[in-house]
Amino acid sequence: MQLTANSFTTTITKQVQLPYLLAPPEASVSPLWPLLLFLHGSGERGTDLARLTEWGIPKELATGCHIPFLVVVPQCPPDTIWSVHMDALMALIEHLQAHYYTWV
Repeated sequence: MQLTANSFTTTITKQVQLPYLLAPPEASVSPLWPLLLFLHGSGERGTDLARLTEWGIPKELATGCHIPFLVVVPQCPPDTIWSVHMDALMALIEHLQAHYYTWV
C-alpha cells in the first residue's frame, strides 16, 4: 500500500459564549482607550462572575480604583482551561472593538 499526500480544507462555525465583566474608564478619558484583557487563574473558573472580583485588577476596580483602560474580565467555563477558548477570546476582542472603539 502506498501513502499519498492529501489536504483537507473546510470552514467550521461554532457558537461560543463567555460571560465577562467590563469596566470602561471614566468618560473624561480619550475614546481611544487601551484594552486590558484580564485572564484569571483556575480558581475563578465557573459561572459566578462575582468570583472574578476576588483578586488582582478586578478586585481593585470593585473597590473603587479607576484605571484608564477598557478592562474586560472574561470567565473561563468550569472544568476547562483558557487555551481551549482562544477563538472565543479573539471573538470577544473583535466584539469590543466593534462596540467600544472608533478607529482613526
